[in-house]
Amino acid sequence: MTLVISAANNGQLFHDMLLKGTSYTGPMINSGDNQVLKGISWKRVALFNDVAAGMNAETGFHLYNEEDALYIGVSVEGIDKEHGWYPHGSRGHTVFRGCKAVNCGAQAYQEVDRDVERDVPYAGEWSSLTMIGFQALQCGVPRGVGRASYAMTFGPHQDGGGQSVKERWNRPVTLFDPVIEHIAQDYQLKGGLLCQNRPSLQVFGGRTVLRSPLGQDRATWLVPDTDDVVIEGHAFEGTKRIEFQRIKSLRIRNCTGTVQFRIDGTVIQAVNQDFDWSA
Repeated sequence: MTLVISAANNGQLFHDMLLKGTSYTGPMINSGDNQVLKGISWKRVALFNDVAAGMNAETGFHLYNEEDALYIGVSVEGIDKEHGWYPHGSRGHTVFRGCKAVNCGAQAYQEVDRDVERDVPYAGEWSSLTMIGFQALQCGVPRGVGRASYAMTFGPHQDGGGQSVKERWNRPVTLFDPVIEHIAQDYQLKGGLLCQNRPSLQVFGGRTVLRSPLGQDRATWLVPDTDDVVIEGHAFEGTKRIEFQRIKSLRIRNCTGTVQFRIDGTVIQAVNQDFDWSA
């Protein structure tokens, strides 16, 4: 049975919980798109869908309009078809610390902002997302619903639904020590990370490991229409290329791997060399 969160839970701390069952067909934790969830915290909460035993949870956390959300030591494992986290219209300052998604059918984390899925239309207000030690492990597997895309997606604002025009979302993304690992079977992620139409993406430390069985490393990061990008101390393994499109500045420091960086299709740097670029 789905745990439904509402504004009545504002300010509440959910802690030391394990949600596990056989009756899930949709989200394990859900809310309505007319509810604003203010200051709700999650600490040492585990969502486990035993897909090998026939459990069919579609998503883990599927919450709307979270404001100043906090996740500490939270895990989502075994989601059948879609995403571990699928937040819509987040606002305020969202913080993850020591969280992970494991063996999810599609993406570990996909964050979107769509007016048709908000309590009120987006008016350009600023917010932020900070993730410390987030792990996306083997998410995007053959059973996924054709939307695996990237293991972690930080999406744009859209006035309409998911197919409408992509617009800027004033929500910078900062990742400390992220771990993205995917060893492909007969199914291939598009890549490890997608960040689009954001003011900035900053990544400090961590690693991305994306490999196919034959070493045909086709996966990538894709960063379109994000103004300022900083990547420091990140290790890339099995990743073919990192694509930046229509960015304004790029700073690379102390990264390792054999991947190439490309800006608008042009190779500009090998990953193991420090680099500064501006439009």
